[in-house]
Amino acid sequence: MKNFIYTLFIAVLGLNTCFAQATFTITPNPVSVSSPATQYDTPADATISNLTGQSKNLKWERILIAVPAGLSTQVCDPNLCWLPVVSSKTFTLAANATGDMIVHFLNTNAQPLEGIIHLKVTNVDNPSEVVTAVYNYSSILSDLSDLNNAPAMRVFPNPTQQNFVLENAEAVHAVRIFSLDGREVALLNATANQTYDIAAYPAGTYVLALLNDAGNILKALELVKN
Repeated sequence: MKNFIYTLFIAVLGLNTCFAQATFTITPNPVSVSSPATQYDTPADATISNLTGQSKNLKWERILIAVPAGLSTQVCDPNLCWLPVVSSKTFTLAANATGDMIVHFLNTNAQPLEGIIHLKVTNVDNPSEVVTAVYNYSSILSDLSDLNNAPAMRVFPNPTQQNFVLENAEAVHAVRIFSLDGREVALLNATANQTYDIAAYPAGTYVLALLNDAGNILKALELVKN
């Protein structure tokens, strides 16, 4: 399907999204990269930082939000670059240390593709401490200037129980809603006042992919439904 969610980019969670106040961070977040379709390996570079004076045992999990056929991903943590088949690993981050938290997007068939994944990093010793980083890739757009210059779109209230509103979203023509396991929950046409009703949706965290009139993603945002 054409313009299968423009990587973007934009992804979501802008987040160091945490269920508790995290004592480690991933920056930048989100990470957005673009390259020609003929480039096989495009790294999306980020850094994980331990903000405390004690070492941390951490576990990352790769969550595929929108990864079409022909696009695979490979995660590099502070220990090692793992094969694409590896979707979760644990590692130790020393006190006040930083390390790589990189996702390589591998375009295996040299076709215009877009993708979004999340890396969910959990403190093994305190599972309520979670940071989710968003990684976005596109080989469809070679110039991200329009995206970078877009107004600061945001969603509110967040969390919400029934409705949400998109602000600075005049260019949004449709909203794709994804669950964190990558399932597309809904495709909504833009409303005149950019207000949307999700009262019937189960409680949980969702990714909103905001599409322009060409079907490309302008931005991805995280929304929590109570």
